[in-house]
Amino acid sequence: MNNIEVIILLISGLLYLIPIMISTQNLLFFNYSKNKLYENSKRKVSVLIPARNEENSLRKCVESAIDQGTIVSEIIIYDDHSTDKTSEIIKSLIQENKNLVKKAKTKSLPKGWLGKNFACYCLSLESKSENILFIDADTILKKNGINNIYNISIKNKISMVSAWPKIKMETRIEKILMPILNLIVFSLFPYIISTKYRITSLGLAHGACILFNKKAYSKYGGHKLVKSNFFEDTSLAKKWRKLGENSQIINGKKIIEVRMYETFHEIIDGFTKNFYPALGNIYRFIIFQFYFLFSYIIFPIVIIYFVSQNNLNNLYLLIIFFSFLPRIMINIKFNYQLTSLILNPFSILIMLIIGLRSFYYSIMKKKLSWKQRVYKID
Repeated sequence: MNNIEVIILLISGLLYLIPIMISTQNLLFFNYSKNKLYENSKRKVSVLIPARNEENSLRKCVESAIDQGTIVSEIIIYDDHSTDKTSEIIKSLIQENKNLVKKAKTKSLPKGWLGKNFACYCLSLESKSENILFIDADTILKKNGINNIYNISIKNKISMVSAWPKIKMETRIEKILMPILNLIVFSLFPYIISTKYRITSLGLAHGACILFNKKAYSKYGGHKLVKSNFFEDTSLAKKWRKLGENSQIINGKKIIEVRMYETFHEIIDGFTKNFYPALGNIYRFIIFQFYFLFSYIIFPIVIIYFVSQNNLNNLYLLIIFFSFLPRIMINIKFNYQLTSLILNPFSILIMLIIGLRSFYYSIMKKKLSWKQRVYKID
C-alpha cells in the first residue's frame, strides 16, 4: 500500500466511520415496541390538532383518532385562520361526533409567535386530560397507536414522547428526496446514547406526533418556550431536557403515518424554512454543508478519478461502498426503493442547495410563503 492509498484510507475512516457506526446501531436498535394495553387507560389522552388549510387531509386524520378507542377523551381542532374548506369540515366532524370532537377558539396571532406554535399552545389551554397528544392534520394514526405511545410514556416515566412517523411518499420526486431526511437524522443521531442519557443536544422530536404529560407541559409553558422557532419540535425536546425533564424519540412507523410534502415546490419551501434554523448557527451550518459535500460528492468523485486512471483495486471499491453504506442501512431500515439509493449523491446535492437557500433567506431576512402565510426565517 503506497502513501496515497494510506492517506485515502485515513480520510475515508474519518468521513465514514462514525456515520456507519451510528447507522448500524439505529438499524439494529431503533425498533418499534408494542406494549400491553393498560386496563386503566380510558379517557387518558386529549388529541390536539392544529389545522391551517387542511381540507384534503383533516377528515382522515380525525377519523383515525376516533378509531383509537376509549383512551381518547376528546379531539380538539384549532382552525388556524384557514382560507379553504377546513372550517366547514370541522363543523361537519363536530356534528357527527358531538361528544368527542370539539373546536378550539381561534385567536389572532400575537406578535412574536409562529402560527403552528401558537395553535398548539391554545389547544393545550382547552384540553382536559392528563396527557395531551399533538398531531399534524396531515397524519394518520395506526391501530392502537395512541395506546402504544401512551404506554411507553407511562412505563418509562417520560413526560415528552415523540413518535418518528412513517413518511408516506407517492410521487417520484418524493421517493428520491424525502429519504434524505432519515439519512441525515439516523446517520448522525445516536439513538442509544440519547435514550440512556438526558444530554440536551440529543433531544429530538418530530412535530407530527408528540405526547406530553399535561402537568409538566403547563408547568414550563409548553410551546411558549419555542414560540418563534420554525424548528419547534426538536428545539422543544432540547429545552425539555435542559429543564430536567425526560424527552424521548421512538420508532413510530406502526403508530403514525404522514405525507410531509406532496410536490417539489413544497419540499423546497418546507426544508428551506427548517434547514438553517435546525442547525442553529453559521458554524454548524458550514460544518454540515462541507461534511456532506466532501463526504458524499467530492471524495467519491476523487476515488472514481483514480479508478478511471486504471488504478482499480479492492481499496477503492471498498471506499465507494463505505460512502453508500449509511444510505444502504437507512434504505433497509425504512424500506426505501433502490432508485433512491442509486440517486443518493443527486439527492444530497439538492439538499445542500436547499441549505444554501435557507441560509440566504435567513441572512437576508427574506420572506417565505407557507400555507398562505408569510414568514421571515431567523
